[in-house]
Amino acid sequence: MKLEYAVVSSNSNPEYLDFWPYVAKAWKNLIGLEPVLLYIDNAAPPAWVYEHGKVFYLESRNDWDIAQQAQCIRFWAANILDKPFIISDMDMLPISKDYYINHAEYIGDTGLISYSSDIIKYRWYRNNPQYPMCYLAGDPKSFSDLLDLNEESHLDFLLRLKRMNLRSGTDQKFFYNQTLRKSGYYIRHHYRDWE
Repeated sequence: MKLEYAVVSSNSNPEYLDFWPYVAKAWKNLIGLEPVLLYIDNAAPPAWVYEHGKVFYLESRNDWDIAQQAQCIRFWAANILDKPFIISDMDMLPISKDYYINHAEYIGDTGLISYSSDIIKYRWYRNNPQYPMCYLAGDPKSFSDLLDLNEESHLDFLLRLKRMNLRSGTDQKFFYNQTLRKSGYYIRHHYRDWE
């Protein structure tokens, strides 16, 4: 699989949004992927964010924590983008092109890869099973099929997640739960200690 985009998300919170110029530059110049920001809030983003990559403004819900929405909205990239992408956190800077690009090539044209699969060895994750969003990669159809992204709008999708009442880490727990529901679905697990 040839990755094309690196997807991050934020609302207006400067503690995250202010990372955008730096993280966008790193994904573009160091890794060679087009940076994409899914911006979710009750008002459009400031003009400067458009200078650093592709930006999609999505209106937020007024009945759910905005930080949860900003984390979960990254999945909606599967309904916006037409080529394979990797999900990252806004405050994480990528370093190794080999790490992201070469391992994605192992999964063929379709499927998903979890780059942080060995995190499960830590006790907290064993007791709270979930997939870290930083980093998941795949093609839009694989994300969409696994996560049942068939709502008419992103607001309906967010409402579905809100109603699950998974609290902190909704995005990570939701993804994990979907892999259990669709256990035959192919996800390559990349362990960072592989030779």
